[in-house]
Amino acid sequence: MAKFFESGGEFENYWFATGTPSFLLKLLKRQRFDFEKALAQPVDRLAFAAYDVEQIEALPLLFQTGYLTIKSSSQSRGVTRYRLGFPNREVEAAFNAYLLEEYGAVRKERSGVIASDLTDFLEAGDLNGAMELRRAFLAGIPYDIQIKVERYYQTIFYTFFRLVGIFVEAEARTSSGRIDAVVKAGTHIYIFEFKLDGSADAALDQIRDKEYWLKHRAEGKDITLVGASFGAAERNLVEWKTASPPQAG
Repeated sequence: MAKFFESGGEFENYWFATGTPSFLLKLLKRQRFDFEKALAQPVDRLAFAAYDVEQIEALPLLFQTGYLTIKSSSQSRGVTRYRLGFPNREVEAAFNAYLLEEYGAVRKERSGVIASDLTDFLEAGDLNGAMELRRAFLAGIPYDIQIKVERYYQTIFYTFFRLVGIFVEAEARTSSGRIDAVVKAGTHIYIFEFKLDGSADAALDQIRDKEYWLKHRAEGKDITLVGASFGAAERNLVEWKTASPPQAG
């Protein structure tokens, strides 16, 4: 409240600015925390109570510090399940900006601009433009802060879209498996499969074999299948290939 009056009554995200969660962000990175799983899958009450100062876990700390809150609950066989999420859009955007700063060494005041440019490319159907932008971003990350696991690159990918509020679903379930990511931008739907030190062709073949696009066909949007490969040695996107789903027979 004091910061609100000090600014002359200008509304800003003062709550977040007063408590930059540097310790929490480093903990998330060190534990390779799966943010997408935490937001997508329900948890029981033990997730909130598991707090041990000798071995701090990221999820209860995110909840206890207010960065995540209970968005809904349901009961089944006497067990209450909770779905977590950010308390509001301002906290989500700010947290994702700080997360990108920790993971990608991009200044938080720049991350929103990059995320917006990325979204513009995808909404225009320019996947190559979007991927070249991501390649340029990854090339600027200092080698000593990168983690050579697929989850590291996926976290950066997802966080960009959450930052600007675009729909992104990670590990999306289908009847034949899990899609690495589904991104909906304007009239376009992009179905991504990622490989670390694999090939874009192998990633694309997996999408085709599993028919990951079927659940989205009824939405009436342009669907693009994207196989992408990250190289651990290159610390960047190595290649990507696209295809259209087969026509309905």
